[in-house]
Amino acid sequence: MSILAVTLIGCGAPAPKEYGGSWAPVNRFQSAATEIPLSPAYTFYASPMDATLRTMLKRWASDNGLQLSYQIGSDFTLHQPVAKVRTNDLQSAMGELSAIYSPQGVSISADGKQILVQATSAAAPATPGPR
Repeated sequence: MSILAVTLIGCGAPAPKEYGGSWAPVNRFQSAATEIPLSPAYTFYASPMDATLRTMLKRWASDNGLQLSYQIGSDFTLHQPVAKVRTNDLQSAMGELSAIYSPQGVSISADGKQILVQATSAAAPATPGPR
């Protein structure tokens, strides 16, 4: 008797709503192949969350399976010229950063295993910024 009651209650349910608008059928193949990159190219860029040169280079090294060899005794804040660095090429990024930080006496380079930060021989004295 209770099975009959449950069956009758189920039959009394309202019909499903008719949804209009744009929708796409599922389980259909596309008419042409679409490329889906499995390993998109890494973009070297400065994030405001990095805040300092060393932190940014640590992120870059970690993201690319490289070591960071930071051989200077100071860290430097990221400033506006660094925001223009945006490339998929590590060597290009290193060259741009070296040019940006050369007034502070910093040289930045990379080989296939590490990012190397060292002092240049003609290091200019660092001047504190306005507070």
